[in-house]
Amino acid sequence: MRNGLLVVVALAIGCNVDPANPGDGGQFGEENRGCQEVSRTPVSLDDATLGFDAQSILDLGGAHATTLEYAGGDSTDLAIEVTQTPDGAVELVTYVYIDDSGAEIAMADCGPQLELEVEVSFGTGDGVFDEHWSDLLVAPAADTAYVFEDLTEVNGTFDAWDYAPEENDFDEMAASIDFALTPAGPVGEVMAVGTGSDGEGDDGTVFAEAILIGTFGEEGEEEIDTDGDDE
Repeated sequence: MRNGLLVVVALAIGCNVDPANPGDGGQFGEENRGCQEVSRTPVSLDDATLGFDAQSILDLGGAHATTLEYAGGDSTDLAIEVTQTPDGAVELVTYVYIDDSGAEIAMADCGPQLELEVEVSFGTGDGVFDEHWSDLLVAPAADTAYVFEDLTEVNGTFDAWDYAPEENDFDEMAASIDFALTPAGPVGEVMAVGTGSDGEGDDGTVFAEAILIGTFGEEGEEEIDTDGDDE
C-alpha cells in the first residue's frame, strides 16, 4: 500500500512547473520532467466536472476512531479527523506527464484531480501521536483521497529513533504519516526511513532503509458522531 499512496501524493502535490515552457535556451532540464501542473481552477463544493464533487470527498473525512497496530505487536486507539479549512481553497488541477524528450504522455497517475485545503488531527491513546496540521487533500477519483505528512516536528512523544533497529549505521531518521480516506474509513500507515553513508568521497555510497512503524484501517472502523446523535 505504501507505494500506491506515495506515488499518487507525490505526483499530485509535487508538480509546479509549467510544461508550456519546458526548456531553457533549448535545453530540456531535469526539473521539467515528470508530472507537471497545467492549470489550477477554483471550483465549488458541488462542481462535478470529474464525475464527483469536493463535498463527497469531504464526507469521507470527519472524525474517525480506529486502531493503530504497531509493527512490534502492540496496538493503541487512534482518532483521526479531517475537516475543510475555513474558507479553504477547493481547486480542480490538471497535470500532464512530460518525458525526457519533452513530449506529453497520457498517464493514469498524472491526470486531473481535486485538491482541497484541510485541517488534520491524528492522535493515539498512548500519547505517542498528538498531531495537528494543515494539509492538501488530494482526490484523483471518487471515493478516494490522500493525506501525507512528514513528522519533522511532533506534539506527542514520537521519536523515529525509537523504531530503528538496535544495530544500525543510520546518520538520520525521518518518518511520515500516509493514509487514504475511503468509504470504509482511513487506511494507512506510519513509516520511517533511516539513511546513512558508507565510505568517503567518490568511493562512498548512500543507503536508505524503510521501517514500518504501524498500520491502521480495516473493516469495522467506527465513524465518530460529532453531533452527539445516535444512529
